Amino acid sequence: MFVLNEDTPLWNSEVQKVMISFISNEDRFFALGLATIATSVLTLFALLLTVAVIQRKTNLTQLEAKLRAESFKVWKARNHR
Repeated sequence: MFVLNEDTPLWNSEVQKVMISFISNEDRFFALGLATIATSVLTLFALLLTVAVIQRKTNLTQLEAKLRAESFKVWKARNHR
């Protein structure tokens, strides 16, 4: 953490001034908007990825059920001749 006092190097105080002016200037709403949009896009991507994984798992489960049904039909036909 930076503390401004008489021993603070000049470059450090300049960095502090730039950081403070960035936060307090009129572009803070623009920066906040960009951060909000970036967060929304990342959240949407995560949700789409989750849906894709769930859909894939559902499709595999349906395929597995069909294969088991076919296997059972074959087994039943062989054992009930």
